[in-house]
Amino acid sequence: LAYTYMILKDFEGWTDNNRKTKVTKDTIKKFKDRINKIYKEVEQIVQYKPYDGDPKPNDIFKYIDNDGEGKLGDIEFVYIHSWEKPYPYVDHCEDFDTNGFLDRILNDDEYLKKFLFNNGSYITVGGDEYRGYNIKTIGFEYDYESGGHRMNEKGELPPKEWLDERDCIKEEYWDRYWNEYTLETGEFWDKLRILVTNSCNYRCPFCHNEGQYKSVYFDKMPYRYLVSIIDIVKDQNLSEICFSGGEPFLNKEIVDMIIYANDETNADISCATNLSLISQEDIKHLSKTRVKFNIQFPYADETKFSQSTGRRNWKIVLNNIDAVRKEGISIGLNSVVQDGSEHNVREIIEFAITHELPLKLLPQIGLDGSDRFKEFVYPILEEYATSCTDKHTGATRWIVECGHHRSVVLYIDSPCFSHNIEKCRNYGELRIQPNLHMQTCIQSDETELLCLDEGKDFALQQMKRLWKDFKHC
Repeated sequence: LAYTYMILKDFEGWTDNNRKTKVTKDTIKKFKDRINKIYKEVEQIVQYKPYDGDPKPNDIFKYIDNDGEGKLGDIEFVYIHSWEKPYPYVDHCEDFDTNGFLDRILNDDEYLKKFLFNNGSYITVGGDEYRGYNIKTIGFEYDYESGGHRMNEKGELPPKEWLDERDCIKEEYWDRYWNEYTLETGEFWDKLRILVTNSCNYRCPFCHNEGQYKSVYFDKMPYRYLVSIIDIVKDQNLSEICFSGGEPFLNKEIVDMIIYANDETNADISCATNLSLISQEDIKHLSKTRVKFNIQFPYADETKFSQSTGRRNWKIVLNNIDAVRKEGISIGLNSVVQDGSEHNVREIIEFAITHELPLKLLPQIGLDGSDRFKEFVYPILEEYATSCTDKHTGATRWIVECGHHRSVVLYIDSPCFSHNIEKCRNYGELRIQPNLHMQTCIQSDETELLCLDEGKDFALQQMKRLWKDFKHC
């Protein structure tokens, strides 16, 4: 609740990306009233009697209004501004409220209840993830970097001698902690990536095809499979469902698939696409969902773009980007760093800033030396940066500007480079291919067939077992 209210305060005076919800002093006051009402309802439902050290909603509001002065009952909450507000020329949240969060917490009581009282809830705004981290209670600290100390089957926390001065697990105790604590409570994946086809209209030389074998046989997932998958996982507290391929819009049922996932889950919905095949009708339908498009965009130069993709559709893609943004759909660019060219990196960064599009820079996995690309990319980013934040997930976030334009750049230092299984598990993405084979890692050949015919419980146990066995690279 503290982070939710903090973000509302940050966005006061702005409207959401569909220009439906304006955050004013009045809407914030109504939010407070709704919160107090909802808390009373929930207390009655669960027969919960707060003890004297529990902060009440009004205590939290007062605490945030005072910029984090004082304490919240027995909880020490570290107040952190989501970001400073250096955008005098921005009067809406187009690139920041990426999942319609503002509109939903201000207007949908059922969503607000699920959000506030669901274990592991989080907020994603403009690529920033807000969790209740650095929240210290008696004998326990949730540490953002390690993902938090979890209890074992008996409800016990790890012994104090296992912890360092930052309350993180000491390296010499990590294996024991991993086996005795983490796997018992973390029963499921954080994200689900659904590969709706293995075919693509591009021919990018760096493409890993999302871990699928490149074949002359083109496979597409039927809509009925997607419905079964969503029905299996919709109660599992996934943070994100990502549709991918190949190129997902080669599957003619992709729009219906996104709509079904949107309507049946509370997870963020994203779609990794090159955006060359989407129609205006598709855009209209998807504007009513919370989908975010992650656009594969290899170069910011038309000639290089065409050479890389094997298609001369640069202008079509740019027009589709404009059409998607016009309808209020969140969008960002993904660009694979394929070599040590400073010119190409600088070009894509400036393109993202000029067009005010969020950008992810992804060093090519499997390319010799790509784990060191950050050594030349970071100095370039520093030339444009107003701030830089290590997200402790393998990603570094930069606020960048040039002239009167701003954007956000994430550099993804993949856990694949260091074979860091802890960070990989924190990300926790299960991939389901069009033929229903499940894959725990993009670089793994090992797959297991998801047996939908055996029923929901059987299929769910398959997924949980894969998560529990996901211990090594």
